[in-house]
Amino acid sequence: MDGTQNLTLAAFVMQGFFLVILRVSVNLLPATYHLLRPMTLFSVMSLGLLVFTEDMFQLVKIGSFEMTALMTPMGLSLALFLLVAGNTLFLTYLLFETGGSRKSPFTSLLLVLPVLTILLKEPLYPQVLGSMALVILAFSVCLILSREPESAFPEDQGTDDRDSQLERRELWVFWGVTVASLLLITTVAGLTQL
Repeated sequence: MDGTQNLTLAAFVMQGFFLVILRVSVNLLPATYHLLRPMTLFSVMSLGLLVFTEDMFQLVKIGSFEMTALMTPMGLSLALFLLVAGNTLFLTYLLFETGGSRKSPFTSLLLVLPVLTILLKEPLYPQVLGSMALVILAFSVCLILSREPESAFPEDQGTDDRDSQLERRELWVFWGVTVASLLLITTVAGLTQL
């Protein structure tokens, strides 16, 4: 096996572990049965995407028949970018379904995606920076849109004003620390791969 086939194998292993983590977590969480069907569809699509890369087409030969006779395969770099984008979108869906960026157990998995992109030796631009931008956007949207609703009782509005300001500050600090941590780990991972 050459270097690109090793990367393709690593991408399969990464996605396999990623899908196992998702499946086990969804099975353990209460009231998430409705997520199993979309997860199965996503699993088939994401692994199928890796099957249609150039390296996999070279590995699959039936006698003298090659898969490239049926269709043109895509490059590994494009497949990995689409895979990370798909993982980010699916994790965003899971974050919304399981309580948002602060409460969902899937937040940490979302934040790992840019580092995995680096470890799979993807170029800085557009793959690594694109995955970082997607992850920060998904994290931020899920954090903002999953805030607790305001109190339904008007008499509580006056007493909760200070608590609301404190909660907003905590939310921004949480966002800042999380994004700074993502930038830190991604920078260190990128520098070690040079």
